[in-house]
Amino acid sequence: MTAIFGAVLAFIGFLDCIVLALIKLVSDADKLAQAVKRLIKSIHDLWKRK
Repeated sequence: MTAIFGAVLAFIGFLDCIVLALIKLVSDADKLAQAVKRLIKSIHDLWKRK
């Protein structure tokens, strides 16, 4: 019984790590997307000025 409980706890800890890693990846991707949007907007503005 204790072994099963330990395995469940280990599995939950493992899932928690995966979820945290995914959240970090998503937030990094979001920052990257914002940076790309700003870059495209500034290029577009420069293009309009010509």
